[in-house]
Amino acid sequence: MESMKIPVKTIQRFWNKVEKTDGCWLWIGSKSKRGYGYFEIKGKTFKSHRVAYEISIGKIPRDKYVCHHCDNPSCVRPEHLWIGTFEENNHDMMRKGRMRSLGVPCKLSPEQKEKMRNLYSKRNITLEELATLFKVSIGTVHGIVRGVMPRYGLLKSLK
Repeated sequence: MESMKIPVKTIQRFWNKVEKTDGCWLWIGSKSKRGYGYFEIKGKTFKSHRVAYEISIGKIPRDKYVCHHCDNPSCVRPEHLWIGTFEENNHDMMRKGRMRSLGVPCKLSPEQKEKMRNLYSKRNITLEELATLFKVSIGTVHGIVRGVMPRYGLLKSLK
């Protein structure tokens, strides 16, 4: 991934959406249901902690995640962010008790996951309907029924 070039005014607009505390720097802009911040640059939406990392630290290596030491999805404080692989992020989540097994967040039991796969294999229910039924995101449903975990979009060079 090429280094992202963010205009100074956009950087100022970004930091205006941050409440700096002695601990975490909290994103006060728009957020997902899980608490991750979102920030738009030139018509594209990015996770705010990834933007904070690129602004403050530098380029995010290809196929890497920006993870939180503090486990606060709204935090954009550069000192609280670290680069890791999918596996490292999952091991960190498991070690901290936020995941039962690698790959799938602990919100669903193995029985629920199997039921989801069975319903989907019969082709009489959509991913959206499964997400509503099990109260999870479409990305989680996709990861379970297709056997893959959703990848976070990488910030692309903005020219």
